[in-house]
Amino acid sequence: EGETRVIRITAYRWFSIGLEFQVEFADDDILWQPLSTVKECAALDVYLTQQNVRYPSQLSKSGACLPRN
Repeated sequence: EGETRVIRITAYRWFSIGLEFQVEFADDDILWQPLSTVKECAALDVYLTQQNVRYPSQLSKSGACLPRN
C-alpha cells in the first residue's frame, strides 16, 4: 500500500498521550496524525519554523494552535 504525500501541516494539539498534527495530504484528506507519523516529513520542519521553534517539544502546551482560515 502506497503512502500519500504530505502537503503541509496546519495545526497541532497536545494530549495526555502526546502531540498530534493536523496534516493536509495530496489526496485532499486532512487528518490528525501523531508526531511519529510526520517526524521525518519536510512539512514538519516548515511548520516548526513557522511556529518559531526548533523541536516539536517546544510547541506551547497551553493550548492547541488551530489552523487559520
